[in-house]
Amino acid sequence: MPSSPLPECPPEWKLGIDTVLALPIGGIALIVGGADTGKTTFVNHAARASVGSGKRTAVIDCDTGQSEIGPPGTVGVACATAHSARLHNLKPAMTFFVGAISPLPAALEHVTAAARAVRWARDAGTERLLIDTPGFISGPAARRFHAALAQAISPDLIVCLDRPGTENGISELAAFASGARLLHLPTSDLARAKSSAQRGLVRRTRLSAALECAEALRLPLALPSRAGVETVGARLGSGAPLPGHLARWVGSALRLPVVRAEIDESDLTVFVDGEGPLRRGWENDIGIVADHFKVRSVRPLRLATAVGAYVGLMTAGGNLAGVGRFEGLAGDTDEVLVFASIRGPVGDIRVLQFGRIRIGRDGVFGAEIRPGDM
Repeated sequence: MPSSPLPECPPEWKLGIDTVLALPIGGIALIVGGADTGKTTFVNHAARASVGSGKRTAVIDCDTGQSEIGPPGTVGVACATAHSARLHNLKPAMTFFVGAISPLPAALEHVTAAARAVRWARDAGTERLLIDTPGFISGPAARRFHAALAQAISPDLIVCLDRPGTENGISELAAFASGARLLHLPTSDLARAKSSAQRGLVRRTRLSAALECAEALRLPLALPSRAGVETVGARLGSGAPLPGHLARWVGSALRLPVVRAEIDESDLTVFVDGEGPLRRGWENDIGIVADHFKVRSVRPLRLATAVGAYVGLMTAGGNLAGVGRFEGLAGDTDEVLVFASIRGPVGDIRVLQFGRIRIGRDGVFGAEIRPGDM
């Protein structure tokens, strides 16, 4: 039974609900529109009606900034019920890590997560899929994102919730890109504008809940001679590590506090301890290092710039076991430190995916991480 009653479906949305119910078995409806247009409320009404019509229905929540299903920064999938008052009452059946609360810094990961969610729902026997999307509709990057999303998931129907004068052709672009039928609906009086402070509080509350049982974990990085955790989204772990004595020699040559060094093809990345700007003139000393290792470039990175990065921890097959916060290296070992809450044994973790935003242990989202910082 619902914890609170869901308001009656607005009459102006009846055509949209009926169109969703007329989708064939396996049909996908993609709901688009700006912020505070009622997309999530429409999805919940449509999902309840779909279940009531006897169809196994899944909801995919692609709004990573205001996630209703799963932690913020993830794409969540849930099986709809006829009695759920709100989407956040649904229990996540599967989540896929994106690592950002806006599509802009992680568009590739966002679209990939959405496509995986659709594939998972179909494999689970879903007869109808409803997909909620972020209110990211302004500018060229938003157009690229929605076109890519529509092409990746191939919806049968796109429902666009419009306010007069705000539609900018994104829904038409998505429909042309995917071949989907397009239906425009007005927003409803049920849609209420939320301030940035309200949105931030919702994110913090839901991330705090996801980190409620978090603890400090040590994850061994994969080495040629040892199974371990692979990394994605950061330079750390992307190359072959130098032995400790060679990393120390590099630090001595550059006169920088180097704690780790990795070679990736013809590039040498050195991870530097501490904070603040690097020593002036370090560039003048890279020649001896580059010549010794026969590399094209030597790139120092402050390890501190990655501390606090939002991370997803995945098992084999890319299943998300939990989310957390990157906290650094364990001394001079080949282990990374994370503060995370996971399901299952630590030894099952095979991939550490770095997101594009920082978080605190208290669930507060911080600044985005710039390209090149990690």
